Amino acid sequence: MREAHPMTHVEALDLQWRPEHLIVLGGGYAGLELGRALRRLGGRVTLITRDSRLASNEDADVSEGISAFVSR
Repeated sequence: MREAHPMTHVEALDLQWRPEHLIVLGGGYAGLELGRALRRLGGRVTLITRDSRLASNEDADVSEGISAFVSR
């Protein structure tokens, strides 16, 4: 088992290497943006949120649209 190296979003955006797999805690804007950035670079991303849906502060139709896009 490999060790995890937790970091903030600021540290993650300053990395000089691309993690193979990133676990993002939080399904709000910051978590979604960070996950999308790594995904575009070819990494695997797992989003974990305590809410029942992503972008839970938005209207349900917006949240559903984001969820459909993210799960592709």
